[in-house]
Amino acid sequence: MLFLTFHGISAYGLLWGKKWAIDAGIVCGALGIISGIYAMIFSFKHGNLHIEFSIVLLFIFVNSLVNIREKWREM
Repeated sequence: MLFLTFHGISAYGLLWGKKWAIDAGIVCGALGIISGIYAMIFSFKHGNLHIEFSIVLLFIFVNSLVNIREKWREM
């Protein structure tokens, strides 16, 4: 529940152009990548091969936020 709340707060900030939103989005993306990797390792240890495609999308999301970080802060 806390994870979803944090995503909602960062989405609100990105929607309305808040200065802190880029950093919150990067943290949310990083947490999503970490939790996805953990889920893949956990399922692999229990004998299942589970590949998270969302990790690829989160890498793209975090990379785009890092690329526009300076322009965002100048606005």
